[in-house]
Amino acid sequence: AYWKFINSASPLPNASESSASLTTNADAVISGMTFGTASPFGTEGVFDGSNDQLTIGTSTSQFDFMHKAGAEWTVCFWLQQNQPASETDAGIFNTSDSAWFNQNVGMNIVTLGSGTKLRMNVNKGGSQGDVAYLVTSVDYIPDQAWHFYCVTYDHSLGSNNFKITIDTDDLEQGTKSGETPSTSSAFQAALIGQQTAGADAWVDGSLTEMSVWNRVLTSGEIDDLWNEGDGTAIYTPTALNLPNGTIFNETDTYKYFM
Repeated sequence: AYWKFINSASPLPNASESSASLTTNADAVISGMTFGTASPFGTEGVFDGSNDQLTIGTSTSQFDFMHKAGAEWTVCFWLQQNQPASETDAGIFNTSDSAWFNQNVGMNIVTLGSGTKLRMNVNKGGSQGDVAYLVTSVDYIPDQAWHFYCVTYDHSLGSNNFKITIDTDDLEQGTKSGETPSTSSAFQAALIGQQTAGADAWVDGSLTEMSVWNRVLTSGEIDDLWNEGDGTAIYTPTALNLPNGTIFNETDTYKYFM
């Protein structure tokens, strides 16, 4: 799935053109979010920190590949976070709920520690703890400027299952626990901008060029999306925004964009 945050009426369309796309099932219903033009791409979603969010379709199962056995994925996004954040645990992308422990089934990417850290979880549900989690160091979100974040998760690895980079640098890693992944569907339809429906945990800032992939991107692919800080849009409004034959070539069946 891929959200460009180009000014539109609700729902914000899933812009992925891949054969592996979730199509309109991943269109995002807009609640309060507005549009701005300050990002490196000239368009972004602006979240006010009090009641703005996107709800990705209605299915609680379409992102289950992110928490079930064999999970392998990447989430990339550009974030401009207002400092200090008005809420901790503000949801970037979430299919689980807000509790750190005793979470329901799913996954989370949230801000933490007055908006200066990021936390990633894969949740089993109940009181059994996390399948995997990573909390970044303090001030991983360093300032109010735009930064490019990529989170990858590969459950098959023996260690360092979670990885996160900011602007393709400052790699931090986290290792899975011994808990077995859940076989159940996620607690909620995916949310952007809020961690749990009805809970007070909102993003205060702006997001753009958010993508969810059903594989781990290579460091070269992440570098291409970063593009020395200028950013590379995965698609223009009408076509794949990269030359044919590159690592993002959609005809390569091993490189499908989710």
